[in-house]
Amino acid sequence: MKDLKTFLENEGCYFDLKEIKGRGFCGLEIMIFTTRLWYGLTYEGREGGYDYKSLNEAKAALNLWDGISDPPGNWIKHKGGKGEYLNPNLQKTKSN
Repeated sequence: MKDLKTFLENEGCYFDLKEIKGRGFCGLEIMIFTTRLWYGLTYEGREGGYDYKSLNEAKAALNLWDGISDPPGNWIKHKGGKGEYLNPNLQKTKSN
C-alpha cells in the first residue's frame, strides 16, 4: 500500500499537503465558493475542515497552524469532526 501522503496526492483534489502534530495530514481543496483547509486526512476520508474566503487566506493559515485549537485567520465555518460552527472571531468583528 502507498504511503498516506502519496495516496492523498494521487487523489487529485488535495494540495499543499503537510502533517501537523495532533491533526494528522492536512491539505487544501478548492470548493465552489471557498477554499477548505482539511485536517485528519486518511485513506478512508477526513475528520473535518475550515472554509476560507480565498486561497491565499487558506494557504497562510495552513502554513501558520500549529494544530492547537482552530487555525488562524478569517475562516468562515468549521464542518465535520467537532460539529459545524462559525468562526467566533469573525462574528465579533461583524457585530462591532
